[in-house]
Amino acid sequence: MLKNYLTVALRAFRRGRLYAFVNVFGLALGMTTCALIFLLVYHEWSFDRFHEDVHDIYRVYLEYEEPDGGLGYQAMMTPEFTPAFREAFPGIDAATRLVSNEIDFETGGEQYRKMGAEIDPDFFGIFTFDVLAGDAAAAIEDPSKMVLTAETAVSMFGSGPGTWQDALGEVITISNGDVSVDFTVGAVMQDFPNNSSISFDVAFSFENYDPIRLGGNNWGGRTSTYVRLSDTATEAGLESAFPSYMETAFGEYIESMQSASYIVEGPPTEVAALRLQPLTELHSDVDVWLPYEASAHNPMYSWILLGIGTLILLIACINFMTLSVGRSTSRAREVGVRKVLGAFRSQIMRQYWGESFVTAGMAL
Repeated sequence: MLKNYLTVALRAFRRGRLYAFVNVFGLALGMTTCALIFLLVYHEWSFDRFHEDVHDIYRVYLEYEEPDGGLGYQAMMTPEFTPAFREAFPGIDAATRLVSNEIDFETGGEQYRKMGAEIDPDFFGIFTFDVLAGDAAAAIEDPSKMVLTAETAVSMFGSGPGTWQDALGEVITISNGDVSVDFTVGAVMQDFPNNSSISFDVAFSFENYDPIRLGGNNWGGRTSTYVRLSDTATEAGLESAFPSYMETAFGEYIESMQSASYIVEGPPTEVAALRLQPLTELHSDVDVWLPYEASAHNPMYSWILLGIGTLILLIACINFMTLSVGRSTSRAREVGVRKVLGAFRSQIMRQYWGESFVTAGMAL
């Protein structure tokens, strides 16, 4: 019986080639466009969710009230902030500083310009990035060593694809103005996924911040702070203890910003507040953003794209149904003949349903 249904369906397609082509092509185009849009939105929503402890990882930022009544945000701190902040709050299990900028490298007489980053050893304990060779945490603890991404290792030292291990033990010289510092490659890590807000080509210990300063040394510097909370700590619990820390940590900075009319006048604890931002919100927050993070994406655009994709699929389905209904009137005689020959209503329905499923299958 199934073979008979398929035979009749294929025969109908041959008799109405143009109808079949328009139906299949229209449905295929609609489903393909919708699928591509959904994949794009899924990619945007998947940013930074691959980390094992993603729900315990936060970025620290300062929120303050501006003279015009709006809110301002500062996610860049001084290098001294992170160690002091971690020590002040036992609920913080790990913390790392991160500052990144393009920098010149030299090895084997070749010059390179790569994105360099200064980080703390806790970086590889907070974030989940696979280490392909060596010990990345140990390399960051040693001020004379550095970590390369696999792509960077292959481009600088590899003899071909997948030869990133050739970089281990090689010496790279970083030049920063009149200062030159030699580093030994101590580890190679996986390349950053394209849905990671954080990325760089090479990384080395933050203890090199003085000779190789990638950011400013003030309360408006370029150092960001990422923390992982302990199992017993909560975002709300920590934030409730921040006001008492504000006066000590940001009193002078807030006063200087008030003098420059960037922050409204008032006590620091009333016009500003320290906040914890979940890692999963970094990519969707267009207000709190750092220049060395992936460009922030307004979540409203994702919802608009979802609406467009759904509308396109709906139009394709309506077009398919309209053509099918129009085609059915021309096959009324065929239906009549089948009934005369003894076909039941359910059999005729199965025949037409089968043709619709075959068309949808061809579109897929």
